Amino acid sequence: MTHLMYNGVDFADGTKAMGSLAELRQQFELAMPRFAAEYADFERDPYLRPEDAIDQEALLKRYLIAESFNVARALTRLEQTVAWRKQWRVLEYREPRAARRLFEPATNPGAEMYFADFGLKDRQGQPCLVGRLRMCNPTRMNAFNHLRAGIFVVEQAALALRHPNQSASYILDLSYLDFDATYSASAPASARRKGRQEGEHDAGAATEEDLEPVQSEQNATALSEPADIAALYPGLTPGLSVLRAAMGIMNAHYPELVAKIYIWHADWSFYAVSKIFLLWVNDRTRKKFKFVGKGYTEWAESTLLDDFDEAALPPEFGGSGPPLEQDNFLRQAVDRYG
Repeated sequence: MTHLMYNGVDFADGTKAMGSLAELRQQFELAMPRFAAEYADFERDPYLRPEDAIDQEALLKRYLIAESFNVARALTRLEQTVAWRKQWRVLEYREPRAARRLFEPATNPGAEMYFADFGLKDRQGQPCLVGRLRMCNPTRMNAFNHLRAGIFVVEQAALALRHPNQSASYILDLSYLDFDATYSASAPASARRKGRQEGEHDAGAATEEDLEPVQSEQNATALSEPADIAALYPGLTPGLSVLRAAMGIMNAHYPELVAKIYIWHADWSFYAVSKIFLLWVNDRTRKKFKFVGKGYTEWAESTLLDDFDEAALPPEFGGSGPPLEQDNFLRQAVDRYG
């Protein structure tokens, strides 16, 4: 039975949306033998073939909404996603301890991970990722290793969206940090070099001594050797380049995943850069961004309490829930991923 409302769209009987869904469902079923022949793991891929029929239907709805209910284009995008998941070897993300290998500098040098799902949920019970952008040091980053780890987090968020959950949110914290930023499970932030205070320099800035071991391992990769995947992104560099690649993957292969994106305490430079990257998403996605906090913002800090219970929201965002505790929220997320 069709769940009538999905991501704000009415799929009731007799609507254009419902008619398009029925047509796409039929076309997808006809294409399944071909998908299975081209992608050996198609039938066991939990994103493409979830266990429950209502979640399979939700996948089709997301692609339909993304393509403005054009069935042919939605099917083409699904075909492209099947090919991409095979090429990206997404199922490797399900291997034991994959998160630990992807987040840890020793096994995925230059990953510079700063966002994950540590268990925060909104008032509707839907997951919310949390990121602390200043934990990401571009001078230490291996752009491809960072992209590989980042898409792991996106994949886990997508798999967590099972009925009745329809989308996830994201809080991106741009506050200055008082600890050495690069995440390491073996060295909690509280035991690492302290950064300077706001106004002096970014706490994530690396010294020459910091960079030495990372530079010596820049060609190492986590999980399998994805040289063929890396070849898809020639010239990938930290900054806007890797951000554009990540947003391209999300737009193409994880459509309608995000409910809202809250940018917490953006400074003028980030606000300016946002004018660039917001051009890379469609108007529907662009409207999901909210700049929250003080200074160059559009929404008051209390806005988050409209969507999150105070008892669930971390104190870093004005709540009384479990704190981020410097980089400990990433450690908790890695433990959740297994």
